[in-house]
Amino acid sequence: MVKCTPVKKNTLQVIFMDILDEKVENAMLFDFYGDLLKSPNKEMYEDYVLNDYSLSEVAESYSVTRQAVHDVIKRTSAKLKDYEDKLHLVQKYKLSEEWLDEIISLSEELGEKGKRIHSLAEQIKINGI
Repeated sequence: MVKCTPVKKNTLQVIFMDILDEKVENAMLFDFYGDLLKSPNKEMYEDYVLNDYSLSEVAESYSVTRQAVHDVIKRTSAKLKDYEDKLHLVQKYKLSEEWLDEIISLSEELGEKGKRIHSLAEQIKINGI
């Protein structure tokens, strides 16, 4: 019999997951609050964070320095986080998703009677609240 040992995450995996989590978080913040940003900051942030352009590519596109783009990205990230700290829309969205998942799970336990509840919860997830 082969003994399996748990796989330990190495430092590189942990760093990669942190970067990925940050990218997902930044994308969610932009989805919720991006329309509150002014141009060209909005476009620069979108190009860098969502479209995965490099600082150099964004700088060239807007005829500014890499440092200027870096500053815009930092300020815009802080502004998006500030909006979330004040409004909590992303937090509320994540919580509602958890509740809907729980409703769906519980409705499946109800059998035939839970089908309508399950269907409604799925519609809310698909169409948003």
